[in-house]
Amino acid sequence: MEECSMKKLLTVLFASVLFLSACGVDVVENEDGSTSVNLNVEVEEKEVRKASEIEAEGEPIPVEEFDILNNDRDAYQNRPIENVPVHISSIDRYSDHSIIIASYEDEKGQTTFVLLIDDNNVGFEEGDHGLISLVVADDIDTDYLTFSSVKGAFKGFEKMSEMEFHNPNHQEIEVNETKSNALVEATIEKIVAGDEFAIIHYNYETDRNPIISFDVIQNGVELETTPFYMTGLETEFEGEYKIYADLNIDEPFEIIVEKNESNYVYLSQFDEGELQPLSFEYTGF
Repeated sequence: MEECSMKKLLTVLFASVLFLSACGVDVVENEDGSTSVNLNVEVEEKEVRKASEIEAEGEPIPVEEFDILNNDRDAYQNRPIENVPVHISSIDRYSDHSIIIASYEDEKGQTTFVLLIDDNNVGFEEGDHGLISLVVADDIDTDYLTFSSVKGAFKGFEKMSEMEFHNPNHQEIEVNETKSNALVEATIEKIVAGDEFAIIHYNYETDRNPIISFDVIQNGVELETTPFYMTGLETEFEGEYKIYADLNIDEPFEIIVEKNESNYVYLSQFDEGELQPLSFEYTGF
């Protein structure tokens, strides 16, 4: 036990000697005859750069390499990232600069950027979506801990609409086709379709609600609807609509509006011929 304590003491003394040898030591005799020891510890200051001082070097980093970038930022220093779709999470404005936090997300996960801009007027707001450009740089001056984020110099931002961000290359097709039977009058108003999903806007008039079903058939298969929250959109639409991730508007499809059999008591007052399904057939847009 005594041998173990002695080893610990020697270890502490050795570490103390190493520490003191790395510092300047001043021994000062005080007026009262006592002695003071002052340690002069030199702290190495890390050189930091402003965003305007950082220039891109090398080829742009593709989004396919963001998972590698997140784990090995040193290998990508001073490399540019160009026109990547991001969501602006926050903006902290100071007297002569701003710190922007933006996030990119795909099936591999999320990449968070902490960006410096040498201006407090950035021209966009928190919650905006758009295409961002930056240069990866760990030596910029920010007050943020970035263990799991990528630091960089802000170089540009092109704002996008919420729909364009979550559903790129979308087009809005005005339809305005109306059909009716004894039960309901239904109108297909418009279809908004992009790379990720299609939205069918419609309305109907009936004296009992809800007593109809709304289905989309393509290639002999009834398509499943996509919940709104799955689109990534934040602003919900007005009126009636259905969202379909699997609908290809370039190919033929059919929309069927018909009676809902769960309302059989109410429906019994109609002849079967009066309740024929309303079929909206489209050969593609």
